[in-house]
Amino acid sequence: MGSLAFDPPQVSTLGVFTPGSVKLKEKVLTITGTRSTLIIDKMKPALSGTVSMSLIIYLGADDPSIILPRLQESLFFADLKSAVDSLPPWLRAVVPYVTDPPKQQGLTPWILRDGEWSRISGDSNNVKMPKPLHEVAPEFTGQARSQKMRGAVTLAFVVTEHGAVDSVWLVNPIGLGLDESAAKAASQYTFEPAQVDGKPVGVLICMEINFQVD
Repeated sequence: MGSLAFDPPQVSTLGVFTPGSVKLKEKVLTITGTRSTLIIDKMKPALSGTVSMSLIIYLGADDPSIILPRLQESLFFADLKSAVDSLPPWLRAVVPYVTDPPKQQGLTPWILRDGEWSRISGDSNNVKMPKPLHEVAPEFTGQARSQKMRGAVTLAFVVTEHGAVDSVWLVNPIGLGLDESAAKAASQYTFEPAQVDGKPVGVLICMEINFQVD
């Protein structure tokens, strides 16, 4: 029986790949479709910034009739709602809104304490957000520089109670290798940890990393 093996991702993403056509040739599976950015529109999940994309999977010696159903189950959701529902609540909080999120939804930060995520309750004055101590400049890729690409990559990541960066997620990509460059740079940041009632806690934050051609 064949088995699936996945390399660890360089960065996790809130992007959505929607398959279109599927082609199998000499143990190489090519799925052509589109990649979009996940957003919230009128309180419902939606897609924005759609671009063409191909997913290439090498099946090796595995029997396609066995491995293909497993791929479908492992890689894809039945619909967009199912995909969004699979996200932990603290991560759903950073999905971009078309307009500002309504006040009744609450902008209370999520915190990580004793291995559990929860919303901060009570007086927001008791909350001290993390402060950067060490930042690393992202590298501009050759492809992006040749195309004079400029823009901002939006990342969401956890600043742990020790001030380290963990669980980097790509919220708003711009491509040409800059997404990976931004994630690599952010993963090397260090912070003064967030505090609640004077005690360090982990917290989820969003950050834009800007790229400009000199």
